[in-house]
Amino acid sequence: MKMTKNILFLGLAIWIFACGYWVGQSQQKIKYITKESEIVKKTAQKRAVIQSRPHITRDTALEFMRTGKL
Repeated sequence: MKMTKNILFLGLAIWIFACGYWVGQSQQKIKYITKESEIVKKTAQKRAVIQSRPHITRDTALEFMRTGKL
């Protein structure tokens, strides 16, 4: 009888550990996906800022260099 209780307790402990591990893995995937989507949003915002700037020509760049603006 005592050995049966010990086996059941050990099985329960292993089951609780396994369930906790599976829950932790699923939460980790959610965090990873959330971070990945945040990185994509930040990259898109930075790209939009860069693309919104006008392109400068060589002459304009030289002029800015001479005046000390670039």
